[in-house]
Amino acid sequence: MKSFGALLCSATVVGLAGVAAYKLLLTDEARAALSRSVREVRDSVHTINESLGEQQNNEKEALDNKRRTSEMWRALGY
Repeated sequence: MKSFGALLCSATVVGLAGVAAYKLLLTDEARAALSRSVREVRDSVHTINESLGEQQNNEKEALDNKRRTSEMWRALGY
């Protein structure tokens, strides 16, 4: 329990230091650049997730099609 408290305290200090650095040390231009970078990363992750989802659906359909084809060949005696 002691290590959990220390971890929570450390995470809080790091978080507060990050917020303070963002508010006090960064210029408006740097904040805008950071926001743009975060937005670009978020959009890239979204695009990748969409393409992976489509690929998984295609693979699932391909497996169903393969199974049906195998059943048809078995029914024909091959």
